[in-house]
Amino acid sequence: MSLYKLVQQYGFDTVHAAIVLAHHKYKELWQSLPHSGKVKVLQLLLEGKENLPLGEVLAEGTGKEVATHSHSSTSQVSAR
Repeated sequence: MSLYKLVQQYGFDTVHAAIVLAHHKYKELWQSLPHSGKVKVLQLLLEGKENLPLGEVLAEGTGKEVATHSHSSTSQVSAR
């Protein structure tokens, strides 16, 4: 799911609140994640699944992405 779809589904204010929560509650994890991992964390938070071990959940789906993450926004767009 994309960030845009999350905003469409939950509304901007709700997604913004989830971003603030994730940034503070999972600070180290949040900073180390690529964009797609952050969207996954937001999706889990918005679905009420914040009690799951997020690091393990994300490692299953984004382990390769985390290892090959680039800070270039164009590489993220072309990788999708």
